Amino acid sequence: MKAFFAAVLVMLGSGLVADAQEIREIELRADKMGEVVHWVPDKVEVVQGETVLFVFKHDLEGDFDFHGISIEAVGIKGRVYRHKPLKVEKQIPLTLKPGEYEIWCQYHPKHAPAMLVVKEKPS
Repeated sequence: MKAFFAAVLVMLGSGLVADAQEIREIELRADKMGEVVHWVPDKVEVVQGETVLFVFKHDLEGDFDFHGISIEAVGIKGRVYRHKPLKVEKQIPLTLKPGEYEIWCQYHPKHAPAMLVVKEKPS
């Protein structure tokens, strides 16, 4: 009987491993062009259902000690302090409609937004 349960657990475990999803890391960093601060890259593509580790960095000297990061479509809102990366793991909702969503600084409205581009999950 123990052997049977062990075999079932092995089969279930291998199924879980086969279905496991890799986490993709996407780095966005605060950059300055002239007098305008913006997140780079200016477009980030994701797919419905994928899990992403967003890494936000602010290494600009002078001006602000932190920048805001807001991606309302996936529930990200926080502060990125100078030389202290902020890491946020998120699964892109399957229900999130394909399209473009703003990545912006909620504290400094003059900063230029970037875009989160959501692609439809392939069937």
